Amino acid sequence: MNPLDDELRSALKRRPAPEGFEARLMARIAASQGQREEHRGGLLRWLLASRLAWAATTAIACLLIFAGVYRHRQIQRERIQGEIAKAQVMKALHIASTKLNVALQKAHAIERPLPET
Repeated sequence: MNPLDDELRSALKRRPAPEGFEARLMARIAASQGQREEHRGGLLRWLLASRLAWAATTAIACLLIFAGVYRHRQIQRERIQGEIAKAQVMKALHIASTKLNVALQKAHAIERPLPET
């Protein structure tokens, strides 16, 4: 046979458990269960903190979205008001221009000599 096969057989051969193995194993299991209960408390705190963090993040995101929409609408209102004001100024300038043209025509008519008859 191969020496490697012999080594594997001897390494994998059944052996009795060492003295006190069962007691040490049971003590470890009991200790790990106590740690699990402590860990569960830590996990619960983490979950609550995590939920609180998610709730706070969601609230802040909603607030930012609301503020952004509000500001966008405010800018739109200001732009529309600006366009209305511009139209009113253009209308006033047109009226003033028309009146000035009428006044200039009358002034030119006064300056011209009257035709002799």
